[in-house]
Amino acid sequence: MVDFELLRARQRGRVGWRLEFKSAKEIEALYRSRGVTPADDVLTYCQIGMRASHDLFTLALVGHDLQKLQNYYGSWEEWGNRADTPIQKK
Repeated sequence: MVDFELLRARQRGRVGWRLEFKSAKEIEALYRSRGVTPADDVLTYCQIGMRASHDLFTLALVGHDLQKLQNYYGSWEEWGNRADTPIQKK
């Protein structure tokens, strides 16, 4: 797993260039700490579906059942641009 916060900081000019990859065990612990288990059905989304596919890959890497993984490829690009879809604001 790539540390995207580090990449974003780099893009803002705050740190030197460095990629940090996490082990499969660290990735698994990260998902489990957020309540995602292999028994869960998971639907990922992001702005246009590309970053969400990374989550699917990492979930599969740590043993999640592929039949329980889906990517909403239209993601926010599709949902947020429609007038008939609800959007919850904080």
